[in-house]
Amino acid sequence: MNWIHSSRAVVLGVLLAVALLTAGTVGAVQIAGFDDAPDSAEVGEEVSVEVELTDLYGDNVPDDEWTLTGDSELGGADWTVIVRDAGGDEVDRVDPVNESFEVGIDRDANHVTVDISVTGDIPEIDEFDYEDPEVEEILAMELAQLTADGDRATLADGTYYIHAYTEESREARTAIDDAHEAAEDADSDSARDDVDDAITFYNNGEFESAANTANSAQESVESSQQTRQLLIFGGAAVVVVGLLVGVIYYWRESQKPTSKLQ
Repeated sequence: MNWIHSSRAVVLGVLLAVALLTAGTVGAVQIAGFDDAPDSAEVGEEVSVEVELTDLYGDNVPDDEWTLTGDSELGGADWTVIVRDAGGDEVDRVDPVNESFEVGIDRDANHVTVDISVTGDIPEIDEFDYEDPEVEEILAMELAQLTADGDRATLADGTYYIHAYTEESREARTAIDDAHEAAEDADSDSARDDVDDAITFYNNGEFESAANTANSAQESVESSQQTRQLLIFGGAAVVVVGLLVGVIYYWRESQKPTSKLQ
C-alpha cells in the first residue's frame, strides 16, 4: 500500500515537473527569418533582425484575440510591426522606438501574418567569459503572447541572441583559440598553462595581456617544434654523412690490390 501511494506521488511529481517545464512557452506560432540574422556583431555596430509570424491561431494559441509583445536589449531599438491580412495587405502597424512593443492580434479582424523588424546598436557588455560565450550575448529580439487573462508566454523559438564583441576581445579570443589548438597538437603542458593564464586575463577583460600570453604560448610551441625538427634533420644528416663516409671507405678499400703479386 505504501508502495502504491509512493508510486502515485512519483507520477504526480513527474507530471508537475513536465507542466512547469512546458508552461510559459507557446508553440503554435511559426517564426521565419532568424536564420538570416547576424550571429555576432561588434559593440556599437548597428544590426537589424527581421522575422515573419504565421499560424497565429491554433491548439496551443486558442485565443481568437491576443496581444503580441516584443522586447530587445539593442540600444535605441527601432521597431516596425506590420499586421497583414490573408491578401498581404497592411491591417495594423506600430513603429515604437524603445525596448518593447505591443500589438493586438485578432482573428475576426483578418489578422493572418505579422512582419516584425528591429534595428539598434549592440550595447556595451560588462562581463566576458571565454569558455561560456553565451555570457557575451545580447537579446536582439524576444517575442511573447499576452492573453486576455494577463498571462505572458514566450513564443517557441521566439528569442534571438547576438554574440557581442569588441575588436580587442575578438583578437584575444582568436589568439587563445589558435594557442589552444597548438598546445593540444603539441601535447604541451607548459603551453596549456599559458593558455589557461590567457583565459584568465580574457575573463578579467585584460585583452591585451590575454592576446600576448596566448601568442607567447603559440610561439613557444612553434619554436619547440622547429627545434625538434632541426634535431631530427641534424640527426638524419649525421646518419647520411656516416653512410657516405662508409661507402667511400669501402670503395677505396675495394680499389686496393688484393694480391701481393700485383
